[in-house]
Amino acid sequence: MNKNKIMLSFVSGALLLLSGCGSDSTTTGVTTPVAQGTAFYVDSAIEGVTVACSASTSVTKSDGAFSFEAGSECQFKVGTVLLRTEVGLSEGQFIFENDVRTAQFLQTLDFDGNPENGITILPETAVVLAEMGIATVPQSDVVLAEIEEAMDHAEIGYDGRYKTSVEAQAHMEASYEIYFGQPLYPDAPNAPDVPNAPDVPNAPDVPNTPEVPRI
Repeated sequence: MNKNKIMLSFVSGALLLLSGCGSDSTTTGVTTPVAQGTAFYVDSAIEGVTVACSASTSVTKSDGAFSFEAGSECQFKVGTVLLRTEVGLSEGQFIFENDVRTAQFLQTLDFDGNPENGITILPETAVVLAEMGIATVPQSDVVLAEIEEAMDHAEIGYDGRYKTSVEAQAHMEASYEIYFGQPLYPDAPNAPDVPNAPDVPNAPDVPNTPEVPRI
C-alpha cells in the first residue's frame, strides 16, 4: 500500500513538471505590440489621404490626424498617387506639405475649392484619378485642369476648382505662419524695391499772350 502511494506521488510530480514546461513554451511566442502614435498632415488640415506605415494603414481625419507605427516608413497617397514619404515620426508631429506641386494637386482635389476651411479629398477621388491614368503628382497645369473637369463630370459631390501654382504657394505660406508662427521661407531674399517713377519734367512755360491794344 505504501509502495502504491509512493508511485502515485512520483507520477503526479512528473505531470506537474511537464505541465510547467508546457506553460513556459507558450509564453515565448508572444509578440510585443508595436508602439503607435498620432501625427497630423497639413497645408490646411488635409482629410482623406491614406497613410500606410508598415502594417498599419489609416486615413487622415478632418484635423489631418493619422496613426503611425513608431520607427516605420510612412507613405502618403491619394489612391495610388504617392504624395510623400516620411520616416521617424514622433507623437503630435505636424507634417506640412511644402512641395508646391503636391500642394497645388491637393488644393485642386479639395471638394469645395476652399482650402481656407480645410482640404477634403473625397473617397471617390481615387477612382477618378485611376480612370484618368494619373499615377504620379501632376507636374502640368494642363493636367490639373483636366482633373478638375473629370471630377466635375464624375458627379461625386465635387465643387472644387483648379488652383494655379501661385495660388497654391500663397496658401502654403499663409498656412505655415498660422501653424508654426514663422515664414515658410525665412531665408528668402527680400523682394527688390520697386524703383520710384522718374520725375516728369516740368512743362515749358507758356509765353504770355500779348496784350491786345485798346481801340
